[in-house]
Amino acid sequence: MILTQGQGAPSNVHVRVEHAAAHRDRARAHGARIASEPTDYPYGERQYTAVDPGGHRWTFSESIADVDPASWGGTPAEDDVTDWISVFSAPDDPDVMQER
Repeated sequence: MILTQGQGAPSNVHVRVEHAAAHRDRARAHGARIASEPTDYPYGERQYTAVDPGGHRWTFSESIADVDPASWGGTPAEDDVTDWISVFSAPDDPDVMQER
């Protein structure tokens, strides 16, 4: 949660999954509000977004292709000066926890 002047503000979370469409189906079946359907992006990811009751946006991402960043205007990681925090990959089945 992000605090702004003492009040919580919605945040964004990005989680990797193995099958975005199947994950979305299970999320919807359990009452999730789907903000965007699974969409394929030129950088090789299929993503969808859900919003939880607190207004936090969860983007779930599946790798679908190994794409050269130059093909879509990106830069290779070794040339990227941005510091990114790597989050974990989550199994599609929430009952199954496994190390990646």
